[in-house]
Amino acid sequence: MKPENMGKAMRIVEWAWVFIGGVSLLEVVQLWSVDRSKAGLFALFAVGAGVMYFLRRRQRQRFEDRHVNNNP
Repeated sequence: MKPENMGKAMRIVEWAWVFIGGVSLLEVVQLWSVDRSKAGLFALFAVGAGVMYFLRRRQRQRFEDRHVNNNP
């Protein structure tokens, strides 16, 4: 895969983690008064999605920096 396309794919994965985190937070709000154990599980998913977002973002930035440095 070309580096330009790889960067785009990495951005899509980042936004997928944001979407998963958002959906998880919505589930937490909906389930909080009904079933707190499920709400807690979705809260854990939301935190995990946030961590994955920042890890993937950092990975993409390193990839882009390496690509720019190798191709002046």
